[in-house]
Amino acid sequence: MNENMKSVEQWPTAGESNLNRRLWFLLAGFVIMLFAGSIYAWSVLKQPFSREFGWSAGDLGLNFTVLMCCFCIGGVIGSLIQKKLGFHWTVIGSALLAGIGYFMVSRLRSGGVVSLYIAYGGLCGLGIGAVYSLVISCVIGWFPDHRAGASGVLMMGFGASSLLVGSAARILFSSIGWRSFFGYLAASTAGVIAICAIIIRPVSISAGKNTVDSAQGDELSVSETLKKASFWLFYVFSILIACVGNSVISFAKDFSVFSGAPESFAVALAGMLAVSNGFGRILSGILYDKLGKKKTLPLAATICVIANGICLWSAWTRNMALNSLGLILVGISYGFMPPLTSGFIAQTYGKKNFATNFSIVNTMLLFASSMATVTGKILDRSGSYPMVFTLLLASSLLGLLTSFFINKIGDK
Repeated sequence: MNENMKSVEQWPTAGESNLNRRLWFLLAGFVIMLFAGSIYAWSVLKQPFSREFGWSAGDLGLNFTVLMCCFCIGGVIGSLIQKKLGFHWTVIGSALLAGIGYFMVSRLRSGGVVSLYIAYGGLCGLGIGAVYSLVISCVIGWFPDHRAGASGVLMMGFGASSLLVGSAARILFSSIGWRSFFGYLAASTAGVIAICAIIIRPVSISAGKNTVDSAQGDELSVSETLKKASFWLFYVFSILIACVGNSVISFAKDFSVFSGAPESFAVALAGMLAVSNGFGRILSGILYDKLGKKKTLPLAATICVIANGICLWSAWTRNMALNSLGLILVGISYGFMPPLTSGFIAQTYGKKNFATNFSIVNTMLLFASSMATVTGKILDRSGSYPMVFTLLLASSLLGLLTSFFINKIGDK
């Protein structure tokens, strides 16, 4: 097993006959992401804690903030540890860390909510954050010909997980209890991720020229990447576009009810937003591989602008059809960002330090999620959806402008 754990393969060519093998690695990565994305089902998984322990919405909301912080930190730490321990051991250790976190949640007793922050927010966040960046980095290395497309498939699994786990939780909480559910979640998360990680074999990147992927950018160190203006412009672009999806997800159901949708249909529309998010991830990967970054960046921002414009129109008119179309487009535009990010980082700054660079860009989620807090306060105080979508439309327009600046300066 040790030999297998240390082995690496040379960078694959686009026309290799080992396509079936690469697809097995992609499937294993998809399954990993399907289990890793369970942390994002928090809106459903949190429900037992308010009933049993009396923790407030604010207490439980802070746990998600802790989770996001640790998720970003875990990605950076995992990429650094991988250089010492290798891909397999780092992912297996991270999966075990997440499993321990879920198991600790299953053993929670009445007391301080800090124990929840340590278990779910801390351990699960750190573990899944490392798994997320490392698996994406490893698997897309096998697809130099369809890098963003492969990334889109992986991230669709991550996005779909919250919908699947949330649905399972609604059923199983009442039948086996939430403690047993989190116990099973602990075992399945750690076990499945560890097994699938062993199946995947990382590729090596030679120190010399990469003759396989002509689109590959220079192999920059992390410090060199952080000195690039294009990197920080893309960071700002990611915040401006991602904050729209982060915000709308938090109030999608209520917005649909506001626009005249029946309660049951409003719940379905919130689910459709998640489905369209997954579709957007696949679409983004395909378009990025075909069109390249110069066309895909402004396209992503344009879809976000159109989505916000339709939602604003719906907010003014309370039109249910416009509401449905707007939410679907918001989901698609939000789904565009993860594959676009992985494609941009790999193509512009190289594969050697992709995991670290990708993890650093993902810290933008900390800033993007703050917009959900801002829009939530606006709705609490005024209930004005037109005001909220005017703000989000301005953010998406700034994102579109930023994409033109990124294209103008190139890789500088």
